[in-house]
Amino acid sequence: METDETTTVVPDLDAEVLDEEELYVAPRVESPYDRPGRWYVVHSYAVDPTPYMSLITAGALKNNVPFKVYSDAAHQHLLGTKSRQELRHKDGVTECLLDVPHWDFHWQQAYWLKTPTTVSPGDQLSIECHWDNSASHQPMVDGNRLTPRDVDWGESTTDEMCLGLLYVSE
Repeated sequence: METDETTTVVPDLDAEVLDEEELYVAPRVESPYDRPGRWYVVHSYAVDPTPYMSLITAGALKNNVPFKVYSDAAHQHLLGTKSRQELRHKDGVTECLLDVPHWDFHWQQAYWLKTPTTVSPGDQLSIECHWDNSASHQPMVDGNRLTPRDVDWGESTTDEMCLGLLYVSE
């Protein structure tokens, strides 16, 4: 997939000493699309989740062992335009887990894979989200179209998010 945005990759950490207080948060990376006043924004992120599975699943899954993915869902708010999630195997093979080319906040759901796929240590899960913050794409609130503004991560539907939700097991 050819893209024009910046991808942040979280480095491998020593999962044996990782706890909630030490969870690594990748630094914010400046993208050519991510500047105040920019109307089109793209963010992408990729990580090998296997070193963190015990933390992520409250101990239900072990760290550094393969796990299966059964379904995938995306979550964005009203400015979202598209979302894509992929599994990048360490041998270079890429599988599309979910591709939502025309995002609609009012039509989000989980999608079950025809065949579960396996994530192994060294593989990376990636997510890419696109937003349109142009005047014509602003949501209507109380019958009035909002004015474009800098948008932050947040819970309100006029804020934004970029989430991938997976149903997994060993």
